[in-house]
Amino acid sequence: YINPPYAEAGTGLGKGHKNDITLTFEINKSLKPIIGNAVNEIFALFMAIIYKKILIVF
Repeated sequence: YINPPYAEAGTGLGKGHKNDITLTFEINKSLKPIIGNAVNEIFALFMAIIYKKILIVF
């Protein structure tokens, strides 16, 4: 059972958007070419990091 983190960057147009979600992680720079704008979601980063680490192991 895994409980992954969840946060999504907002458009900045309304109240309650989360600032700097996409700017606070260094991994965004390396995964942006692979998963595109999905780097805006922490869950997508979480899954991409797991996938990347599984590829290294096998």
